[in-house]
Amino acid sequence: MKKKSKPYVVWRTEEQIRERVRELARQINQDMQGEELHVLGILRGSFIFMADLIRCLEIPVRCQFINLYYKDSLVEDSYIKEIDETVIYPTLAITEKHVLIVSTVLDTGIILDHLLNHIQVQGVKSARLAVLIDKPVQRRTNIQPDYIGFEAKDDEFVFGYGLDVQEEFRNLPYLATFK
Repeated sequence: MKKKSKPYVVWRTEEQIRERVRELARQINQDMQGEELHVLGILRGSFIFMADLIRCLEIPVRCQFINLYYKDSLVEDSYIKEIDETVIYPTLAITEKHVLIVSTVLDTGIILDHLLNHIQVQGVKSARLAVLIDKPVQRRTNIQPDYIGFEAKDDEFVFGYGLDVQEEFRNLPYLATFK
């Protein structure tokens, strides 16, 4: 029997996403000026965004993925502890490299801020952050993305284009919200 989903509406069309990803790639190409870029995708949601983004880059690219685990019920210190254990393996060969972290949503910033700090202490040339969706109202750290796809309101739950709702809807070619 098929599960019934809530009705949803398109938040950003496939064409809007495609054009914005191209714009972000142009910015990155200009900023990097031909330098090799190590792109670090945060699994699982960023894989589609990252794939589309790197295909638009005109610079040498190396790709790696990392899966960060956290639970909403954990306190901030526990977030940090759990991320430390995750980031250490696999060891990222990024010393003296330009690194771009690619993530789907930046909200509180706790996890990405800690990851960015962890990467910076490894002696990288530069560390930048690209996010598909920014929710600055929810920010609890001073982290600011270098490249932003779209800004969402605090209460907008966005899915599709790699983002899921209980493992569904990742395959939508657009971004959607519930009605």
